[in-house]
Amino acid sequence: LATWSLSSFDELARFAYVEAIQVAVSASSARIESVVSDSVGILVHTVVSFDADPNTDWLTPARELYATLRTGSFSDVLFPVVWGANYVQAVTMPYLEGSMDGYQTDSIVYGLQVNLHLRSHSFDWLTLARANQLLAPLRNRSSVVVGNLWKHAYLPGNSTTVVATMQAASFSWTALELIATAISVDAADMWPADVWGSNAVLASVQ
Repeated sequence: LATWSLSSFDELARFAYVEAIQVAVSASSARIESVVSDSVGILVHTVVSFDADPNTDWLTPARELYATLRTGSFSDVLFPVVWGANYVQAVTMPYLEGSMDGYQTDSIVYGLQVNLHLRSHSFDWLTLARANQLLAPLRNRSSVVVGNLWKHAYLPGNSTTVVATMQAASFSWTALELIATAISVDAADMWPADVWGSNAVLASVQ
């Protein structure tokens, strides 16, 4: 927010800011994570969540929001006549849950991605609750700060099964290297067939 200061962005302004986002972005809830001074105005770190059925219901409003964010301006949501000039500095990918406590803007964040083919299950079977359970072996490790999962229909051979693309991030490259090694060696123990059905890690862990 280029025309605001920390002192002017008081409790009432913060409430109005969150309310404006929730009104403009349907089916969402918003919260302010932090507010810091910038070279021009202030930076407001904002999280927008979609609490509806993750299979379908959140897709339309989420896509509309991303289309707005990609323009680099948030003026379609925060009208300049009220909020002044405003710009999108950075957008992070959506997460099911996680914490970035302690993040420093000059820090390097490393990422790891693994594609797990769930041969016994369909796209709709992979619900939010099951996605969080799938991510547990990645999240429950030292130095991993967030976990994220995307699901995709597995297309080869007209299959009706699902692929879980799991992502983890860390400030430690070594921590992710250890996870990648564990997946290569112990994937069957991390996602046992008696719990998840027949499954396989596709291609290489990145």
